[in-house]
Amino acid sequence: MKNVLTAATISAIALIATPLAAQNVQVGEPIVVSSNMTLDQWAEIVSQDLAEQLDRMSTLPLRDQPNGVVQVRFTCDEDGKPANIAVYRSSGEHGIERLGKRAVKRLKALHPMPEVAKNGQPFLANIVFADSYEQERELFAKLADMETERLASNGEARTYIALK
Repeated sequence: MKNVLTAATISAIALIATPLAAQNVQVGEPIVVSSNMTLDQWAEIVSQDLAEQLDRMSTLPLRDQPNGVVQVRFTCDEDGKPANIAVYRSSGEHGIERLGKRAVKRLKALHPMPEVAKNGQPFLANIVFADSYEQERELFAKLADMETERLASNGEARTYIALK
């Protein structure tokens, strides 16, 4: 089965990453590492990591899963690890929900984060599980509709940074 990540649009969120100004650090003060990369660059790196995690799990016996779309919501803890992992929206297939959450939990590329993505910022991993190009096209269209609906909402879901 083939795992595909969506090219979700994050420009509608209108976020711009800005680097921290250089600071003088005194002996005994904690050193703060910040990222000069843009939000788009960071999201691309994390999306590639997510794709690698899904590919690694494709050799597991659990891979006999149905096609579907899963959106996994998460935040990043102080150590750069995914936290508060939960299914945001699913096609109802519990097997792919488990795989999506497990892949997010295994992410390694969250730090360093752009400044705009810090302080409890929620993220959304859009994952498509498809075993044919026809199914992939259909599921991408469904995901595009789901993302349009999410971005048009007035609630917290609008503020999620979606991974490509």
